[in-house]
Amino acid sequence: MGFRQSHVLSLDEHTWVRQNVLRLRLAHGPRERNAVAVPRGEGQLDELSLARLALLLDVSPRELATRPEDLAARLREKLSHAAQLAGAEAEEDACTQAEAAWQEALRLAFPLFAGQAADFLARQALRARRPLDAITWVLRALTTPLGADAAHRSDMVSRLGAALMLTERYDVANAVLCSVADRHSPADSQVLIAHAASLLLQGRFDESVQAYSRVLEASGNLAPRAEAQAWIGYGAALGLVGNVSGVLTASLRVDEIRQRELMPDLLTGLNANELWCAALAAPWRDARRLILEVLHDTHDPFARANLYDTLVFVLCRGRDWPAVWSTCTEGLAILRQGGGGSRMLKARFLWARAVAARHLGRDGALQDREWAEDLFDLVGSRGHLSALPLWPDDPRSAGAASLLDGPDDALDLCQGVVRCESEPHRARPPLGFEP
Repeated sequence: MGFRQSHVLSLDEHTWVRQNVLRLRLAHGPRERNAVAVPRGEGQLDELSLARLALLLDVSPRELATRPEDLAARLREKLSHAAQLAGAEAEEDACTQAEAAWQEALRLAFPLFAGQAADFLARQALRARRPLDAITWVLRALTTPLGADAAHRSDMVSRLGAALMLTERYDVANAVLCSVADRHSPADSQVLIAHAASLLLQGRFDESVQAYSRVLEASGNLAPRAEAQAWIGYGAALGLVGNVSGVLTASLRVDEIRQRELMPDLLTGLNANELWCAALAAPWRDARRLILEVLHDTHDPFARANLYDTLVFVLCRGRDWPAVWSTCTEGLAILRQGGGGSRMLKARFLWARAVAARHLGRDGALQDREWAEDLFDLVGSRGHLSALPLWPDDPRSAGAASLLDGPDDALDLCQGVVRCESEPHRARPPLGFEP
């Protein structure tokens, strides 16, 4: 039986093979560089030698003899298709397509396309609230040429910080975001908002107010959603330093933006901020009644736990320690129903229950306090103690002013925001920041 003679490659194919081999050699690193010789003269390559080269470089002979621009166009088409699938809410198919593009880009040594695929997968993971997957993909994207571009790097670091906040490592998130938060251009608005949110979640409320103020200095150049997010976060920070009028002013600014742009999901943040205003400044019994009304129509475990946290603050204002103890216990049970819930909320409940038990002379106060302090240290948010009742034996409690000593005057909340039924309190990214 005879064998077909090996076909000699054309001049164009020979050029494309040289270009692809050079690119793949650089990508494969020093160990393989000496193992693959770049073909030199015209007419030296036939199908058999092409197959040997392809085997060494882990690509197909056809890919090796294809124009690099055509290989890149194929990757670009796959990423475009993934984006279309994501826009059609076919997230699983979109991720499958993007991951295939990422693997192919690595195999064919197109690191920029690999970075784009990894960044796309990080955004999808963040949207699906899978923070560990998001962190993995962001770190992969940062090691590609995409991470060397300042604008893209800022966006990716912003997503990395957002993912770390979802894991409740607020101190680590803040450290990451600080590396790019010194920029003040509108293009970096998401980084600055994320940085301000990380300060807020750490309990560094005064610094968070200042950080949100810097974002809003450029509010005329911000996109409507980013501006609304900044005002909601700013309102939350102002509420946590006791500035009730500032919170209501921020809510009015968000309302003005919402009149121009339809953003119903932002009502959750508005409701939370204004309920906190009631918790801070309304007569505590009126505030308790308002929160219980909202609780009656709220069924999501995480959202209920957040409302219980605000209710605990109100009960602490009224020094109703038996109710504080029982409400904290109920809040901890709700967190368990929500798949473990928030460790920061758990720490807040444990601390308030420990203070209540201490006032009541009940057992378990010291154990709850120790657990609370461990959790605050774990998530890097010990600053939240400034918005919680002081330990009864703490010498600072003598004459110390706190949010719990606010005036017992009625608060005129903005009608149409609190008690709005179109978006009842459901779980959302915390305090106005959405990645």
